[in-house]
Amino acid sequence: MLEALRDRLDNASTKLSHTQVLRKFTGSRPSPDETVTQYFTKLIAFRKKLIGSTENITDDTMKTHILTTLSNSYATTIQILEQSIPAPTAQQCMDAIREYAERTTLTKEIGGASTRAALYSRGGNRGRGRQDGGQGGGHGGGRGNGRQKHKCTYCKMDNHTTEACGKR
Repeated sequence: MLEALRDRLDNASTKLSHTQVLRKFTGSRPSPDETVTQYFTKLIAFRKKLIGSTENITDDTMKTHILTTLSNSYATTIQILEQSIPAPTAQQCMDAIREYAERTTLTKEIGGASTRAALYSRGGNRGRGRQDGGQGGGHGGGRGNGRQKHKCTYCKMDNHTTEACGKR
């Protein structure tokens, strides 16, 4: 109870602490090992500490800080947000950036189209199930000698898939 009264009545220390929090807010940048969600949580904590004070962080200040401190990997999303009509709130900006970050993380985990990590080569019997050459003899689907021809995308050899590649 004494601490609550001191915080309310001691304007000099409160003003100083609010100024320090505001300085930390304006100087904060996302670190490389920090997710955008963690970064936004830190900014929201700074904002909550300053609610009701003269150093209150407005929605526009929050939005501007977010859009100017993120890395270049978010440039396209930031441009879209800046040109949106009506202008999005800080919360809407954070939600859009989180969604983009989750989508890119998921794409990296699965592997994008640029990785060219196909299991089968182009042509042949693509998409009709996995049949390693020679297994089940005689079930070639009309291919002369009864063997399926697949080309491994890893070693570029015929008659096996990337999954069954011995060099991989």
